[in-house]
Formats: sequence, structure tokens, C-alpha cells
Amino acid sequence: SFTEPSSDWYKRCNLGKWNSGLGPFGAKQMLTPEVNSIWSTRSLYLQKDFNLPSIPKKAAIVIYNVGITDIYINGEFAIRINNLRRWDTEVKVSEVTLPPNAASLLRKGTNCISVKFEFVQTDEPFNYFDIGLKIY
Repeated sequence: SFTEPSSDWYKRCNLGKWNSGLGPFGAKQMLTPEVNSIWSTRSLYLQKDFNLPSIPKKAAIVIYNVGITDIYINGEFAIRINNLRRWDTEVKVSEVTLPPNAASLLRKGTNCISVKFEFVQTDEPFNYFDIGLKIY
């Protein structure tokens, strides 16, 4: 969703009123990788169900963006990733190991990840966003 859903949007997956698209999300801009889903606002809300055959010993979020991302797993806040360490228009790539409290939210079987991304710089947004879960 390009606009903020209900205040408890991250607590329930598959709300049914969401647009669907494949990552990466963004605007066609010079010096950015190709995008699959066009997005040009300052915020982006995503949800996805995924299955785990077992609870991993270690997992990480891999994220490509310039901004602040809040990640919720199964309806609970898991982690905030801040990719505004430098004030430039370069896409940052971060691999952030889930801390124990966030990793404990993962369960065997169906899981839901909910993501809120905000581009908070005051100049023109640099729209590019992609995310993945890496299991070690």
C-alpha cells in the first residue's frame, strides 16, 4: 500500500485490500537497478506470508533502500533498520541479523512479515526498496 492502512495493519496479514506487486519497488531513475513495481510516494507498506519448514537457528533481514524500515513478524514489532547513515542518494544494502527477541517471533509453518518503509529526507525521494529474509 502506498498510503497508511489502519492503525493495526501489521497485526493481521492478508487484509485483502492491498495492491500486489513484485519487488523491487521504486521509480525508474538513473543509476538504480530495475524495478518490478512502480512506487513514488514517501511511504510504502508491505505484507507477505511465508513458510518455514523449521525454526531457524539464525536469520537476517537483507534490505536495499535509503530510509527507515520498521519490520513486524507475526503481528509484533521485530526490528527497525535505519539506512540513513549517509545523506546521499545511494541505495544502501544492509544485512541485519535478527536479534534474539525478533528471531523468537518466527515459527514453524506460516509466518507473516509486515514492513513500513519511510523515506524521511527533505529533498526529492529516492524510491527504491527491496527486502528478503536470509536463513543461515
